[in-house]
Amino acid sequence: MAFSLPAALDSLAALNPLDALVEAVRCSPSAENAQPWRLTLQGGTLHLKHAALPEVAGPWAHETLLAAGTLHESLHLLAGARVTRQADWHAPEPRAPWQLTVHDVHAPVALPVLHELRQRQTNRHPFAQPAPSAPDLPPVLPQGPISLQVAAPAAAPAVVRALTTCEALRLAEPELQRRLFTHLRWTRGPVPPPDGIGLDTLHLPPGGGALLRWLGRGCRLRRLAPLGLCRLLALGGSWPLRRGATWVALCGPQAEDAAWDAGRTLLRLWLACQRLGLAVQPCYAGVDLPLRAQQGLTVGPAAHRALRAGQALAQAMGLPADRMLHLLLRVGHPTRIAARSGRRPTPSFLEVADPCSAPP
Repeated sequence: MAFSLPAALDSLAALNPLDALVEAVRCSPSAENAQPWRLTLQGGTLHLKHAALPEVAGPWAHETLLAAGTLHESLHLLAGARVTRQADWHAPEPRAPWQLTVHDVHAPVALPVLHELRQRQTNRHPFAQPAPSAPDLPPVLPQGPISLQVAAPAAAPAVVRALTTCEALRLAEPELQRRLFTHLRWTRGPVPPPDGIGLDTLHLPPGGGALLRWLGRGCRLRRLAPLGLCRLLALGGSWPLRRGATWVALCGPQAEDAAWDAGRTLLRLWLACQRLGLAVQPCYAGVDLPLRAQQGLTVGPAAHRALRAGQALAQAMGLPADRMLHLLLRVGHPTRIAARSGRRPTPSFLEVADPCSAPP
C-alpha cells in the first residue's frame, strides 16, 4: 500500500531552482533530525558545511558522514554533476573535513525528485505481516564499495535481540541519555517542531510520552538505570521490530568515504522502497554502540556487551569478516502513515555572502 503526503507536484512548480535545492537540504534525513547544516549562497554557488549545534556529533562522526552522504545524494538527484564534494579526512580541528558545493544554482533542477524527498519519512510503527522477501525489495545500485545484505528470515530474532541490547546500553549511557532528551520534542499538534524527534513520530503506548518526560527531568533515568529500567524500556520499545520486518544491512570498508557512500546508498534504497509502498526505519543503535566501544567512548562491562552485540548483528546479517556494518534498516509493509518530522526554517541555516569575498 503506497502512502502519499500532501505535496503535489503542481505546488512545487512555483519553486525556483535555488528554493528547490534548499528544500532538498531541509528534507534530508539526519541523526535525531538535528539538521546540522550551514548553507552559504555566494553569487551563483551554494556552499554547504556541517554546523556545530548543541548535543550534535561533529563533522567527523560516523552518523554525520552518513547524513552528509544522504544530503549529497539528495542534491545530486536534483542537480546532477553540478554538485561536487571536497574532502580532507586529515584536516586538523576545527577545520571542517568536508564541504559540498552546488554550482549554477539558478539552472533547472529535477522537481519530481523533490516531491519524493518530501514524502520520505521514518516509520517506527509495527509493520504488517508477512514481511517482504528479498526478491520483493527494489534493486538498487550501491555507491562505491557499499553492498546490501538481506538477513534470512530465521535470523530476524537474533537481529532484534542484538538491537535491544544496544538500545538498553544507549539508554544507560549518560552522554547518550543527554542527547536523547535534548532532541526529544514534547509539543503535539498540527505543526511539528522544527527539528528533533517529535513524540508523534514515535510508537508509544498510552502514557509513554508522559513517562519519557518524567524520566528526562532531574536525571531520573540515570538514577534508575542500575535497577534495570533501561533494559525494560528497550524490551518494550523492541516489540514493533518483531513482526513484519525484513532486515537490510549497508556494509562496506571501515573508512570515512565508505560511511559517506553508505549514506548515498541509503537514500537510493529509501526512495526505491517508497515507490513500492514499503516503509523504512534506520536502526542506528546497532552501529553506534559497537563503534563507541571500539573508539573507547564506552568502557567497562558496557563496552564488552556492545562489542558482543555488534558481533551478533554481523553474524545474523551474514557480513563478511572484512566488512563493517554502516547501517541497519527495517523494511516492511506499513500499517499506518508515519507522522512528518519537523524541518528548520530556511533563515536558520542559510546566509548570503558577498560574491567578491573568498569562498567560505
